[in-house]
Amino acid sequence: MLAGLCGILVVYALGVLFVHWLARRRHLGDDRHYVLVAGNHEKQIEWYMRSLMSFSRRTGMGLHITVVLEDSKDDTAAIVQKFAKDDRGIEWRYDQTWKADQALVWIDLAREEDVARLPL
Repeated sequence: MLAGLCGILVVYALGVLFVHWLARRRHLGDDRHYVLVAGNHEKQIEWYMRSLMSFSRRTGMGLHITVVLEDSKDDTAAIVQKFAKDDRGIEWRYDQTWKADQALVWIDLAREEDVARLPL
């Protein structure tokens, strides 16, 4: 009886892994690259970045985030650096140069109409 239960659990786990593999394969090459222009946004930047990463996990879509810091006088840079250290899909810059090998979604966090385009 215990062997049968273990067999059922193994088959279930393999099924879950297979479904996740299929979902990832379907979205292969379907990456999004968001460029967030941030000034003094220390109170919002972590929420924006966590929300985008959560969206990526839910949809199985690849995600790259570039944060361009413009005249930031608060701890926005430190927060972004922490995320960039922990996640290889996040980078930050003080200038507005980056590699544009993917379609970019440009979001200026100071403009509400830009923030409304985020998939949050």
